[in-house]
Amino acid sequence: MAGRSPRQWLRRAHPNWRELYDPANELPHNYGCPQAYRTPVPEESYPTAWIADRAAAWIREQAGGDAPFFAFVSFPDPHHPFNPPGKLLVNVPARAV
Repeated sequence: MAGRSPRQWLRRAHPNWRELYDPANELPHNYGCPQAYRTPVPEESYPTAWIADRAAAWIREQAGGDAPFFAFVSFPDPHHPFNPPGKLLVNVPARAV
């Protein structure tokens, strides 16, 4: 396992993780709302991606057995401040955010 939490995983996957989240490195955007900003964090490196990947792997492991199973997967996003991957927000009008 590459880490037991998204934070541990991110730090191993991106030694420059602080730069990725530094407001000084915010990418240009025209979101039009102060709660949203754009970071250079790659989409596959968001905590939600880590959680989804881990949950999917666990479900695949369980699906191979005979015993019933239950999975409760909780995602921390969205919450303030909003910083979705750029390709997900460019399709949303600024007034809708």
